[in-house]
Amino acid sequence: MTAAPSGHSRLLPVLLVLCLLFVFVCACRYFAPFTSDDAYITMRYAHNAAAGAGLVFNPGERVEGYSNPLWLGLLVVAAKLGLDLVATSKLLGLLAGVLALLFALGIILRLTAHDDWLPYLGLLPLVTYAPLAVYASSGLETVLYACFLTAIVYCWLTPEPRAWWAAVLCALGAAFTRPEGLAILVVVLAWRAVRLAEAPTSLRRHFWLSVPLALGAMALFLAARHAYFGAWLPNTFYAKPPGAFGTMSFLSPLGYVRDYLLDGGVWLWLALVTWALLVARWRSAAVTALLLVAVQGALVVHARGDWMALHRFLLPLTPLLVAIGYAGLIRLVPARPVVVTVLLLATALNAVQVAQVHGEFVGGRYPYSVMAGQPQENAGRWLREHFPPDTLLACKRIGGVAYFSGLRLVDTLGLVDRRIAMIRHTSAQRGAAEDKLIADEVFSRLPDLILLAAAARWDDVPLEQPPPDLKHNLRDVDEALYAGLAAHGYHFLMRLPQGSDGEFALYARPGLALPLQLIPTPTDAAP
Repeated sequence: MTAAPSGHSRLLPVLLVLCLLFVFVCACRYFAPFTSDDAYITMRYAHNAAAGAGLVFNPGERVEGYSNPLWLGLLVVAAKLGLDLVATSKLLGLLAGVLALLFALGIILRLTAHDDWLPYLGLLPLVTYAPLAVYASSGLETVLYACFLTAIVYCWLTPEPRAWWAAVLCALGAAFTRPEGLAILVVVLAWRAVRLAEAPTSLRRHFWLSVPLALGAMALFLAARHAYFGAWLPNTFYAKPPGAFGTMSFLSPLGYVRDYLLDGGVWLWLALVTWALLVARWRSAAVTALLLVAVQGALVVHARGDWMALHRFLLPLTPLLVAIGYAGLIRLVPARPVVVTVLLLATALNAVQVAQVHGEFVGGRYPYSVMAGQPQENAGRWLREHFPPDTLLACKRIGGVAYFSGLRLVDTLGLVDRRIAMIRHTSAQRGAAEDKLIADEVFSRLPDLILLAAAARWDDVPLEQPPPDLKHNLRDVDEALYAGLAAHGYHFLMRLPQGSDGEFALYARPGLALPLQLIPTPTDAAP
């Protein structure tokens, strides 16, 4: 007869989990000063909605330039309550991260028979994983999405009706959090249908009840989207065709996946998840996890990767892969010293990566300068101080610049602009011809200001003077805009810092009333 665990032995795992969660909170605090520029796009929508202007980026323009309606809804509530949206988004990301960790721990405990401290150490590779901490404190919805995916696998391990309903709700949550979440919902329903013959009778009844309710909820959401925005898909789908921010080559997504698997030893956990297919009791959960991997992998292939660092599209898979993989490690390697050694090695590598990633943010090099958000925030605040709110600004760094300036924007990447998005979507090829079409569209709007993002700094040239070789340090549509500045009469105003390896160059249309300190001298008249 096994003796009941003492109060002391029951308390040790709780203390261990609290210590590990504290490490995660510290890691998030380490990256808290950095807010992704994309997060400010959602915050601007939330601010306008709370102010009564509706779900709009620019007042009066109904364009769905966000792709995270559930996250947006949470921020709208926060804005209605008068809360700071930057701090709220970071707190929500932290809470989502903690929940994802707890669901991952639940998966480990359900898959292992150990009743000691060993399963709880499975959180160690996650709480020290730099990408998870970065995105939990970035202001983005990425970690909330990871929480839903991990919860789906956790609920799958319990063949009870209430657990199935929880899985469906989590799949719906994923569908409302990210566009690819709709595929997650369909995959979850389809996989349960395949396994339905093995399920208890009570679960079958609940399954057939859940299918029309879940699909009906999504149908109502899509109908509401079309009624409000006039489109079945978010505008970001049209603004981000394959290769829009990178290359059309299929080698790009392969490199993206390779980097993800190498960072933090994810390859090991994925290999152990694949091995778990051989264990009959684990097979259903392992297949569920691999189906979720397939959905996110399809997204990477479609998008040809991503401009952001740290694997934003694949990061949501990490908690569930580590959880199942670590449970497989315990089963496959009964020797505790070996398991602990693997954990310590993974943790040491993660600690090195945390320091490296933080150094990249502090260094301010692209793409970390955009992911950090401070240069865009500083530029937005400067514009707010010098120009009235009815000023029309054209630029491609639309997050922090728009949120902190309050100006109306022409988004030259098309994320919140339908006409420019359709140019990108219908263009036969990426390149100079497409950029010229977008530049012509921008100039037809007669923007008061045009803000160009240069991939260089000129520290020896005063900010009030144009740089000597700006043309050769511009990318994509900014290069096409620069080529048309003189023909449309725009003149140089000011340069603003943009990280350690870039600057903004600001140009004004002819006849725009300027603050006295910004009136250009005759030598500044040409770009």
